[in-house]
Amino acid sequence: MPLGVTPADSVATSFLIGYNSVFPSVSTATNIGGLSQDKTDLNVLSQIDPNIKTNMYKFSFDSGSALKMNFSNETNTSSLRVQLFDSAGTLVADNYGTSTQQAAYSQLDSSSGLTAANGQYYVQVSYAPNNAKTPIQNYNFQIYSGTTYSNSIVTSAQTQAYDPNLFVSAANSVASSGNVDAYAQSATFA
Repeated sequence: MPLGVTPADSVATSFLIGYNSVFPSVSTATNIGGLSQDKTDLNVLSQIDPNIKTNMYKFSFDSGSALKMNFSNETNTSSLRVQLFDSAGTLVADNYGTSTQQAAYSQLDSSSGLTAANGQYYVQVSYAPNNAKTPIQNYNFQIYSGTTYSNSIVTSAQTQAYDPNLFVSAANSVASSGNVDAYAQSATFA
């Protein structure tokens, strides 16, 4: 889903690949950095599995008025729950929470973003409630503030539609050369 942001090459970024502790909490949350409007984006690529069923990340929201998150379950064989907590531990947004929390999550995942105060925030990723399937789930998410974000490994992926005519025209433009000299391999000993 497009989040209404455009890439900017000269913007700082933070990118995290890793696992969280076995029993994550606010005190053991993995710090993914600080977020400033139009200056940074935070990126996480990780996984949960039957042994580590929950990951928790913390970040500081230094400037701006709205948070935007783009979450993707890369494995997608199980549903994942994504929750956003503020510094007081209050559940702000939850894709499986109450209707108010789900609406806040929809805003978080939209181009307008979720209005938020500056401060410390926590993102918790776990298996969805009542999910009997618990295979390994790879996921990634990016958090932005403002209208620009920096190019990074996750956010700068681009795709090109396949066009067979491109390959035909390239093949037709290759011509053989008739003035190629053959060289014999030789060795000289002193």
